[in-house]
Amino acid sequence: MRLRKTKEIIFAEAKMVPLARLERALPKESDFESLASTNSTTGARLLQSGAVSERWRLAQDVAGELAQQPMQTPFETGPGRYQAPRDYPYARDPKLRFDQRRLASVVGVIALGMPIVVGLGGEALGEFRIALSEYYYEPIVLGDLFVGCLVAIGALLMTYRGWTPKVAQLATLAGIAALVVAFVPMEGWVVGCERLGDDGTCALDRVVYPVIGYWVHAGAAGVLFAILAFFCLFVFTKVPMNEAMRKEAPSPAKRRRNVIYIASGVVIAVCAISIGIGHQIAGDWWTDNDMTFWMEALILVAFGASWLTQGRALAPLVDPQDREDAALARRARRGGDLICK
Repeated sequence: MRLRKTKEIIFAEAKMVPLARLERALPKESDFESLASTNSTTGARLLQSGAVSERWRLAQDVAGELAQQPMQTPFETGPGRYQAPRDYPYARDPKLRFDQRRLASVVGVIALGMPIVVGLGGEALGEFRIALSEYYYEPIVLGDLFVGCLVAIGALLMTYRGWTPKVAQLATLAGIAALVVAFVPMEGWVVGCERLGDDGTCALDRVVYPVIGYWVHAGAAGVLFAILAFFCLFVFTKVPMNEAMRKEAPSPAKRRRNVIYIASGVVIAVCAISIGIGHQIAGDWWTDNDMTFWMEALILVAFGASWLTQGRALAPLVDPQDREDAALARRARRGGDLICK
């Protein structure tokens, strides 16, 4: 009975093992002394006869069950997903919570502004391209702006810590994918000119690794879009749980935020799928109307809107706790300024 109760405690619903309890459950060094001088056959015979202590049997049982536990990933979809640990500083410290929301707002502004600026710039220069990724090859400002925005988004995502370590891991994965999209062009790297035109300009670029570039770029973009949609549909929409592991009633501001998150996630998912199958279904119409650009633009707008929402960009999206965090962060900053002076 004692063994059963101990295992039930260790493998509770939350799958969390208190360190002190686990240390008590593990065998002491003296428990192994009788086995140290014997071979494995004798040790097995001792186990069967009950000569080995209960701690040893419990350790074997626990080790076996732990080995069967599924591998932990940063993806959670259940009702209790992404609950903030009490010892996680970015969830506990009001100033850090406020700083994370500001960081999310900066990510949202860059994502929202990128397709607008690049698209209008391409139209003004007469170089409107069929896809945002094509602006990598634009020699006048827009290429640098495209890469710069993606690098900024990638770097900021990699520094985003969220409110649990798993949220930080997801953001880091998205940031790495954004950097790959930025630095691996879709049609390969231009290394020179293959043929000059009659006006002396390059008529045909010399490109290396076009096939590898395409698949790496497309794969990284797919990973990025998938994680962004997952953030909207599962991460940002999480509902806090109380001490009894029951859902708390979401505030009116939280319900409004969730509407934006879900709508943004659906837009990202639908547009990403459309990019993958649009040309096969619509043929030349898809290319003639620059539909890949517009789908990518919609993805970035939805991405920007969701992260601006996470940053509490508008007053109707702000909870009382968010206002308290902002006030505490401002007081802490003023206190720091006074100390510096």
